[in-house]
Amino acid sequence: MRASLIQICVDPAESVDARRDRAVGLIRERSGSDLVVLPELWTTGAFAFDQFGEHAEELRGPTFLALSEAARDAGVWLHGGSIPEHDSEGRLYNTSLVFAPDGTLAGYAQVDVVRPGRLHADGYTRPGHLGTGIGAALIDWSGDRARRLAATAPHAGAPATLLHYVMLDGAADRMLRARDYRFVRVHQRMRRSLTGPLPAPRWPEGVTVRPCDGTPEELRRVHACAEEAFADRYEGWAAPSSGGAPTWSTSGPTRPCGSSPSAPGGSSASPSAT
Repeated sequence: MRASLIQICVDPAESVDARRDRAVGLIRERSGSDLVVLPELWTTGAFAFDQFGEHAEELRGPTFLALSEAARDAGVWLHGGSIPEHDSEGRLYNTSLVFAPDGTLAGYAQVDVVRPGRLHADGYTRPGHLGTGIGAALIDWSGDRARRLAATAPHAGAPATLLHYVMLDGAADRMLRARDYRFVRVHQRMRRSLTGPLPAPRWPEGVTVRPCDGTPEELRRVHACAEEAFADRYEGWAAPSSGGAPTWSTSGPTRPCGSSPSAPGGSSASPSAT
């Protein structure tokens, strides 16, 4: 295998658009390689924290499209380093993209800081590219990125947990076990067939269900119920449960953070590393 590692010099005087065009040209020049790898956060510079929000893109934004075309034109596997990404609610992610030689997205992973001490990671390997090592590489990238995020202010020196939901008994589950993750929580997914009428629900004794009347007091009660239900996910330590899908965790003051890409569909689970 021939791999080409491209380093991108980040000049503040150069626009992101110009830097993207330059990077795409360098990729196309490596058409004889099997694998081309770009550095982390090369569109802005890895430490240009004040620019991440300004230059963050949607997942399928201009950099995604440019890298896809470059991978196809060069006929190479392309690890696109990472880029600042934003979602529909404005949350920022450090997102890594992997493209196949035909330009399709073969996998991606992203890491974001939910609050000091709590990080979330997410990732996928595209069907048709499973078993190629992409998922394992993205796990390692996500863990490395989480360690660096956890070491920066205001997080430096404090325990950090990296959380990710994966399929029970799937490839991500096995990769987590191999990396010494610890199961801490289960989530369940309910599926009901809608091909016929649903049976009448049977509520436990003393439980009634009614629509929310929309008043401020009622809405506060609904909000408080939701906050209590998800408190262990967003604020506290997760507690074991049963059935459905697991949460995984590693713990200990020297344990590196890590994460695992999950496959679409089915039950979900949460790995976390401390």
